[in-house]
Amino acid sequence: MLRRLLASLALAVCLTPAAAHALFGTPGPGARLLQPPSQYFLPMEAGALDSHADLQILYTMYSLTVPGVGDTSTNVFGMGADGQLALFDRFQVGVNIPFLSYHGTDFVAASTSDVRFGNMLLRLKYKVLGSSSGPLALSVFVNTLLPTSSGVPTHDFAAVQPGVAASFGLSRITLNAALSLYESFTSDTNVVSALMLDIHAAIKVLFLAPYLGFQLGEPMAGRLPDSDTVGHTPAIALSAGVQFFPLSFLHIDLGTRIALNDNGKVFYGSLGRATLVFGAGVRF
Repeated sequence: MLRRLLASLALAVCLTPAAAHALFGTPGPGARLLQPPSQYFLPMEAGALDSHADLQILYTMYSLTVPGVGDTSTNVFGMGADGQLALFDRFQVGVNIPFLSYHGTDFVAASTSDVRFGNMLLRLKYKVLGSSSGPLALSVFVNTLLPTSSGVPTHDFAAVQPGVAASFGLSRITLNAALSLYESFTSDTNVVSALMLDIHAAIKVLFLAPYLGFQLGEPMAGRLPDSDTVGHTPAIALSAGVQFFPLSFLHIDLGTRIALNDNGKVFYGSLGRATLVFGAGVRF
């Protein structure tokens, strides 16, 4: 009797994850294609779907020359909650809510220190082809940035970013690529349009997954922040770092995103040249 009971319990434990994965149509955490690390502002996209809940910490310092004010320098510390859920390996919904703290000579704040929420990021994705466990997954997505502060140039805008993304898996290597259109709208009806390209590559070696990312934005119309002219210089940023998987469902991320030019600072760096990001979370 006891042996039968133990055998039944062991069978239930083994079958429960499989039954859950069969229900939601999502492969187990260890079987999925590698995802780019989550960043709330214009994250790199992937065709594969993923379910996770993360907590991330970021730091950047930006320096600007403001007419009539002079040079400004501000340290920006942030903490964000990021989560997304994939259903039936077909749909994915996600949200990222950043909490930012400014310290220094800040032209957007009355004092040298200020704390506020950043723009909320909402993500929707639909997989049209393939499987999130590889070797190919093709998806369409729409990202939406919503303002949480008014009267602040760095946050007083809304944006929408529709696009298409693909993931390719070969053994331990994952390659993600995405093409999208970015449209932002400010309170003074200024519109900025840009064509965006994301490329992300990662390789899993034991419990580590080093990655490299490249992001390119080609402005097409509109006036960039803190500029009196239409900016047509491409925005370029590189990302590099490592993801650590102590368990198949647990990941720890450490990396940086570096803007290679001034437009890269505007589009990808939260006005900073380099953004350091630390994150940890669970995949399910």
